Amino acid sequence: RQPRGRLGRTKHSGHVGVDHMKRCFLSAGVPAQSPSKSRVVEGLCILLCQKYTNPQRETNVQGQRRQYTSRWKLVLSKYNSIKYRVSNCQHLEGVLSLYNINETTLVRWFIRTRREWGR
Repeated sequence: RQPRGRLGRTKHSGHVGVDHMKRCFLSAGVPAQSPSKSRVVEGLCILLCQKYTNPQRETNVQGQRRQYTSRWKLVLSKYNSIKYRVSNCQHLEGVLSLYNINETTLVRWFIRTRREWGR
């Protein structure tokens, strides 16, 4: 079972960066920021969350099993494809940069902004 939430402070083992390494491995090595740190990223996330409101079903090659892809995976995959296109565009080089977000920060941001909007 993967630990969730905040990691408790451990006793100092004498090795520098042990807690930091634990956090990196739990987040797949990608430091993530909240979408509210940038207006562009927040705007993209708002539009993508409005577009993908429900999970989608996928069928395998034989058409037998149907698996769900979560709403948040759909939003993140579309965001990452936009981020990839922006980073490879020569006209936007140095002007616009989109940072990494992960599913946990996206869900927390969505819940917090939904409360603020009063919905």
